[in-house]
Amino acid sequence: MTRRALILAGGGYKVAFQAGVLQVWLDEAGLEFDHADGASGGNLNLAMWCQGMSGTRIADNWRNLPPRVGIGFNWREWWKGPFAASLLTLDAFRRNVLTRWGLDWARIRATEREATFNVYDFTAHELLPLSAAEMEEELLVASISIPMWFPPVIKGGHTYLDAVFLSDANLEEAIARGADELWVIWTVSERSEWQAGFIGIYFGIIETVANGNFRRIVKRVRRNNAEIAAGRGGEFGRHIELRILRAEVPVHYLLVVGSDRVRHAVERGVAAGRRWCREQGIPLKAPPSPPLADDRTVLRFTEEMKGFVTLGETDFGRGHETGKAAGTALMVHLTITLDGVRRFVVEPEHVGRAEGWVECEALGGRLPVERGTFNLFVDEGDPTQKWMRYRLMVRSPAGEPLTVSGYKVVRDDPGNDIWDDTSTLYTRVYRGHVELAAEADADIVAAGIIRVLLLDFLHQLTTFEVEGADALERAAVMAQFGRFFSGRLWDVYARRILSSAPF
Repeated sequence: MTRRALILAGGGYKVAFQAGVLQVWLDEAGLEFDHADGASGGNLNLAMWCQGMSGTRIADNWRNLPPRVGIGFNWREWWKGPFAASLLTLDAFRRNVLTRWGLDWARIRATEREATFNVYDFTAHELLPLSAAEMEEELLVASISIPMWFPPVIKGGHTYLDAVFLSDANLEEAIARGADELWVIWTVSERSEWQAGFIGIYFGIIETVANGNFRRIVKRVRRNNAEIAAGRGGEFGRHIELRILRAEVPVHYLLVVGSDRVRHAVERGVAAGRRWCREQGIPLKAPPSPPLADDRTVLRFTEEMKGFVTLGETDFGRGHETGKAAGTALMVHLTITLDGVRRFVVEPEHVGRAEGWVECEALGGRLPVERGTFNLFVDEGDPTQKWMRYRLMVRSPAGEPLTVSGYKVVRDDPGNDIWDDTSTLYTRVYRGHVELAAEADADIVAAGIIRVLLLDFLHQLTTFEVEGADALERAAVMAQFGRFFSGRLWDVYARRILSSAPF
């Protein structure tokens, strides 16, 4: 009989993504695990799992978390400068987060679920995989106390701290306990992007040891499996199935103050968990109602872009230059509507409605948009590169369906390119009403580039409108959208300061 283990790896605030995956794996897929192992931040989710919380309850705990309430500065130590015990403390986190989540240590210790919480005993220089029956709040806090940022926990004459520098996912313990399948949720960044400065270097070191140790044990498992397949004994004596869900999560490991950042990580985890299950052929139950489904706030603004296209061309640049010489102009006038702004900023696709018209004499003049969508700052696995996507379904005067599809690529190229990135739309016109997934096989009618001109942009700024219950809510919604917009630009252009915006 197969014995299945859930591996809740560390990752600081990135484990909010892990909680979203747990909503899918535990509730929507109905998966059960014979053993679960946690390390660093993964121990927080493990504690909730041991207590018997559903995946959705675990995810909701993160969704409803305002990270600022867990921030505590170790002011009494700062005067010591480089000899300070730590920069921060976890006192506020214990008081305001663990309590808010409703952790009940009597229930956790009495659980019938088999679990191991990894903590490092610095005094004995030993990695301790502690059972749920051995756990308490002090040891949970110790398991997330990364050196220099938080003080270690002193208990019974021993000094305990986060095990990340030795193991951020203890696959060996799960194997030793008889696991044949290891289901791993891995959120430590694997971009291999070395950042300068104290903060960048510190977390670069964590990525070095976490990824290095994890990849080493993965190689051992794969080597074992090859030996077993060849009829030899193998290190572990049996085949070990690895099922790893990896993700780049756009939230900093530690320096986070905005609730939307955490909620967004959760929703990315939900989306990734569902996609992963579909790819693995794992059936899912009907999902629960999406969070913030009753959000009735609305934000809208108008946008105009103008440029040139060439009929029969497929290349954007050539289409623009040839079209400019021939005077084949194309412009769009759109009203972008974001229904449910609070939901919009946390959902992975950031999708809104686009209404208005497309004008191009070569296509038949002014064509009303029958159905349009707009995606703002989405990424495709790389949070350092964002996309703005426009999809406008129109119809020629003769009734022929056409799709105007365009994208802006927001990335940090050499030089000051933020204006070009956010104002340049690479545009194609397709025959038929074509969705993104079908573009590769669709018939291209025209291609070119259109842009937001400076005067049009200044006018666009005057068109923002917000709907809400009252003036206070409208102001809050506008501020929330502003934080979202500036935070996503930070993720691309200011990541040398901090890899993800804290808000």
